Amino acid sequence: MVMLSFLLTREMERFITHLDITVSELMHDLDRLCLQYQWLADDVRISRLPQPTAAQSEIIQVLSIKPPETICVPSKKTAG
Repeated sequence: MVMLSFLLTREMERFITHLDITVSELMHDLDRLCLQYQWLADDVRISRLPQPTAAQSEIIQVLSIKPPETICVPSKKTAG
């Protein structure tokens, strides 16, 4: 896990060299991007990702990440 963490950090550093931001600041910005949940029925929950801030959008674009708009999460009854 440590090696994977190190490699991911190095890769992020490579992508953000022109952003004037550290990996720690990048992670802090992205950490604030949280899912919002809505129940459509007793057994259907929708998770939505809110609109990212300008800083989050820039990071997402630079890292070539395509965040999902909607995620269906099974209910506790069908989750196994």
